[in-house]
Amino acid sequence: MATGTSAGVSVVVTGGTIGSLITTSAPISLAGDAKSASVFINSGNVADSVNSLAGTFSVSAAAGSVVTLAAYTGTGIVNGDTRTSGTLIAIWSLTVAAANTSGTVVLGESTVTQQPCIAISAGSNATNAFDTLSRCANGRIGVVFVSLKDVYTSAVTGGQLAATATNGSLVNVVAGSSTATGDNYSATTAFDTATASSNNYVVVTQPAANVAGSTVVTITYAGTVVGTKTINWAGDVATVTIMPTSATVIANGVSSTTSGTSYALNVVYQIRDAAGNAISSTPTLTGATGAMLGASLSTSTDATISIPSSSATANTGFATINHPGGTATTNFGAGTYQIQVLNGAGVAVKSNVYSVTVASQTTHTFTASFDKAVYSAGDFATLTISAKDINGLAMPTGKTMPGLVISVSSGLTSAGAVCDSSSTFTAGSKTCTFAVGNTAGSYSWSVALTTATIQAPITGVVKQTDTAVSNADVLKSIVALIASINKQIQALQKLILKR
Repeated sequence: MATGTSAGVSVVVTGGTIGSLITTSAPISLAGDAKSASVFINSGNVADSVNSLAGTFSVSAAAGSVVTLAAYTGTGIVNGDTRTSGTLIAIWSLTVAAANTSGTVVLGESTVTQQPCIAISAGSNATNAFDTLSRCANGRIGVVFVSLKDVYTSAVTGGQLAATATNGSLVNVVAGSSTATGDNYSATTAFDTATASSNNYVVVTQPAANVAGSTVVTITYAGTVVGTKTINWAGDVATVTIMPTSATVIANGVSSTTSGTSYALNVVYQIRDAAGNAISSTPTLTGATGAMLGASLSTSTDATISIPSSSATANTGFATINHPGGTATTNFGAGTYQIQVLNGAGVAVKSNVYSVTVASQTTHTFTASFDKAVYSAGDFATLTISAKDINGLAMPTGKTMPGLVISVSSGLTSAGAVCDSSSTFTAGSKTCTFAVGNTAGSYSWSVALTTATIQAPITGVVKQTDTAVSNADVLKSIVALIASINKQIQALQKLILKR
């Protein structure tokens, strides 16, 4: 430790002693049974000298204790009573370990974690300090990274590292900084060993080919368990389903690369194994009929299915229809399609048949209307805008609404997402929500939308009724009640007279 010419330096320790002291500037003051050492500011050093102090710290505290070493500097360090009167420039707190713990595995300092699964033809050098939550895809290899350390965080090596797996899985223990294809193919037994290095891997095969399953991998070092991992696999594809949330109206000529993002992800699907686990796979389009002939499926830039082992049955994939376009009548109207995935045997597993309508991307006519003619204060009013192409077909899902302008009276306030020219149709319709004001009256509205044949804006009026009871209404009710009572009295009088 060194300091400038205008300050003294001190070192104070607990749990041990200071020795073998060296200084290049002035005499050292050692005190307190060698618990502190200082070079004082008034020790005769010349103006251009630097106070420095070096030495050894011999630990005498028992194993498990915490020892400290603190360093100070400052102009206030001038004698034995002011050793800590300077600025604290560093402090170290060290836990004392038993000498015989070197080379003994401490799990709190070690890493035994499952890594991302890999293809059998791939290698792994992943060293994540946390377990992956992913379920291995069918046919992939499980990977566990093992790095054993002692209490000093030094690598524990040289002993026997072993691994076993249950349920038919096979293992291979690999000592080194990565694995290779040959290591994966060398997993031929349920038990394997290797001489541990600083980094190690255990590669694990699927319990049964093309079948969902799990295995428990137990890893030991020198006969002591250092980690247990459960690895799960999905099986081979069993079902492919096009979800009902997929688009039912497709744009003629739509493409994932030329039509912009508004038409993207119009196919929602699920791929499952026989146990219902999600499978990450890229489907293709098949079985197209009618206006869908020539269509294909693009997944190159689309969201991919994810397969965490938790909530596996909830995961879905997304894709975009590429439609060939064309102006012939057969390029518009009704059509169907399916999607498919090849299983491990190369057999196509096909989805349900999904019916769609193929429509033009150009709006020809539109309508607009509110869901009610009369509202009460606090109601929400829903405006529905519907549009069709030149063939009378509903506008495709994802079609934007160029030129959309909605004008409403001050009594109607937009609620939720604003409807504007960037909004899109879903199967030819778009709904917009408005909050109804508290003032009774009539509210006018209009909707304009750009169409191939210029169409005038659609206008209308909605009413808001006052739900409060007026004085006139109360008086009217009282008069009616009195009249009813009078009639009952007259009827009673007539009955009495007859008697």
